[in-house]
Amino acid sequence: MNIEERAKELANNEKSISIQDNNNVDTIVNCAFDSATKAVIENNKEKQEKIIDTAGKVIDNKLNKFKSDAEAEDKSAYFKANVDACECFGYAEKTTEKWAVKCMKMWHNLFTFLWIIIASVSVAPIVFLAKKVKVVFKKTIFAVIIAIIIYALFIFVPIIIGNYLS
Repeated sequence: MNIEERAKELANNEKSISIQDNNNVDTIVNCAFDSATKAVIENNKEKQEKIIDTAGKVIDNKLNKFKSDAEAEDKSAYFKANVDACECFGYAEKTTEKWAVKCMKMWHNLFTFLWIIIASVSVAPIVFLAKKVKVVFKKTIFAVIIAIIIYALFIFVPIIIGNYLS
């Protein structure tokens, strides 16, 4: 059915539509345009190829968008799981590449390990002793001072005795 036949069919429809009613005029025009579009597409190979080509591009674009969104979400989740390591380096970009987050995580783990080693022989014993001494002396400052003195005795008495005996 071509455009002219479709327009005549609509015009001769028993449910005549008043031209003054804009919605109905729009409906007639839209129907005529749809029919004309179908007729052109059905009869014109060049238009069919353009439509297929355009549809392929639209599909590719949508797929690329979904892929990009999935990658960004994956990076964001990985960053969120390692946010502490990244914050140590002052980095707060959620779409950071995974390799960069892995490097920051590795360095963070190394520094944490070094801190644990250093603190286990310097700060941790004093904190431990201060908590135990604080049970007796309710003031924190007294507990810390006594803990430092006790820790110093543990460290320096064996050194002094070793030097004295040699």
